[in-house]
Amino acid sequence: MVPQPPLFALWVLPAWVRLLGRDPAFAYTLRTEINPMWCRRVVKEVSKNYPAKLVSVGAEIFLDRLSKPFEFDMERTASQLGNRVRLMQRLNVGNWIGRLIVLAQGHYPLYLTVRREAA
Repeated sequence: MVPQPPLFALWVLPAWVRLLGRDPAFAYTLRTEINPMWCRRVVKEVSKNYPAKLVSVGAEIFLDRLSKPFEFDMERTASQLGNRVRLMQRLNVGNWIGRLIVLAQGHYPLYLTVRREAA
């Protein structure tokens, strides 16, 4: 488990994982180019042939999730990161960290909502 920065190029995640002293083999298998900017481009391209409008890529869901206390699934992770995560949550007044991540187009997971427009 490593913190993942916003990714704009395929080589960034493996380099980041290696920098953190981990084996980057798994990082090479991930589709990091699928991000909010990619979704917007694809919906724009699709809308040239089909009447579609992008409603959301899920930034509001991401921000809502960040505003709630973080629950750890694994005891080991909770013991290693728990105090740091709780401190970051206390410092995150107004969800400024989440808003910076959304501004950098780095939020995940993506919840793509597209509406069919009248022809």
